Amino acid sequence: MSIRSALLPFLLPLLCGLGVAACADVSPPTKEISAMSGLQMPKPKRVGPPDVKPVRIGDLRFEAVHWGRERGLNQNGGVIAAVDAKSGKEQWTLVVYPIVYKPKLETDVQDIFIESLEAAPDGRHLIVKDENGRRFEVDIAARQARPLP
Repeated sequence: MSIRSALLPFLLPLLCGLGVAACADVSPPTKEISAMSGLQMPKPKRVGPPDVKPVRIGDLRFEAVHWGRERGLNQNGGVIAAVDAKSGKEQWTLVVYPIVYKPKLETDVQDIFIESLEAAPDGRHLIVKDENGRRFEVDIAARQARPLP
């Protein structure tokens, strides 16, 4: 038995777990191989943010901004954008809730995304719910958010 064939059962699960393209057609390793190799498959990263339907209040359409860091903001999640419903031009953004990142943890697992937006019955406020179940009320005119009990 060659060294290559002896190492294949041990290296294949590791390489496939790292997303090596050559592993696309390889079935996942059996429990026996994993147990024999002593390797644990890497845990998958968190899933992406949920799709959030925009909400229209008056002449504005409100959208969740999931990837704030790509836009120069300090966080991913917790941000809304007010867009002119007619022109599609962004009018302003607002951080609904801050995310305080712990430096020793990966930031992607600390992101807290908006899960839903809804218009309040009064037509002057937006209700924002995050994926932790917290709810916030946004005063559209004042461009301020506050947590709801």
